[in-house]
Amino acid sequence: SLMDLPTTNKEYGVKSYWDTRFAGEEAFDWFHPYSVFREHIRRHVALSDRVLMLGCGNSRLSEDMHEDGFVDIVSTDYSEVVIERMQQRCAGVPGLAWAVMDMREITYDDASFQCVIEKGTLDVFMVGQNDVWRPDGLAQDNMHRTLAHVSRVLAPGGRFISITFAQPHFRLPFLSQARYGWSVTTLEFGESFHFYVYICTKGGTCEDLTHRLAREPAAKATVHAAPESEADALSALMGMGE
Repeated sequence: SLMDLPTTNKEYGVKSYWDTRFAGEEAFDWFHPYSVFREHIRRHVALSDRVLMLGCGNSRLSEDMHEDGFVDIVSTDYSEVVIERMQQRCAGVPGLAWAVMDMREITYDDASFQCVIEKGTLDVFMVGQNDVWRPDGLAQDNMHRTLAHVSRVLAPGGRFISITFAQPHFRLPFLSQARYGWSVTTLEFGESFHFYVYICTKGGTCEDLTHRLAREPAAKATVHAAPESEADALSALMGMGE
């Protein structure tokens, strides 16, 4: 709820904020629950695929996918607090594993997952930017470190599914880079606030848009007012509104 919003959007990038929040919050799903994205996940991910979840938080996404038939999901978060709570919440559920891990330092073996999913996790790297059109060096470095690991752990033909409210002109320059060795498909959802699903398929090719990270566009997007959910509020705070 809006009552849970931090005092500044920069707190979304601070681990202690999440540890405190997770200690008292049972569950929260950014954007929408699994049911909204189900058809796209089922289309691109086999039930037998090994799935890596980045920044799982206390979302029900891993549990909902397991209940839908996925049998091998590894969920990670850098908050020890939330991983301990999720391990307790899902104790004894086969096919669900939990690990404390920073997505910038993924330690799993090369080509060990057929799918990697993140929902609103990469967005944390963009909070506090003075100019979202020209992200600073730290944001770019955090993004690249994460995406390089994602590409590394994806098996050939595997898919990285990124769910976010970051519009293509903000997010594609990060995702659409030749060095990651994948193709990129964009899907759009929503009404007043739009959000996006980016599907990156390992082994494909894409137009390299790295150069756009260093260029000021001619026109800037406007931002919606009066957010109705925390995801909307964060979107506005980050300047990502359409």
